Amino acid sequence: MQRENLIKEEWEALKRDKETAELELKKERQEKEKVQQILISHLLTSGVSITDIAAQLHIPESEIARLMQ
Repeated sequence: MQRENLIKEEWEALKRDKETAELELKKERQEKEKVQQILISHLLTSGVSITDIAAQLHIPESEIARLMQ
């Protein structure tokens, strides 16, 4: 029984670690998108075309449109 409890505790710890890692990745992705939105907005305001922005940032034009919604 003691061994089963230890295994269960380890399993729960692994699940918590996984959830924490997933949340951190999601937060990083959101921060990256926010920076991209700001950059794209400034470039568009400066007169840079969406095509040029896509080429410079190495992302599809459709992604730029999605970020700017």
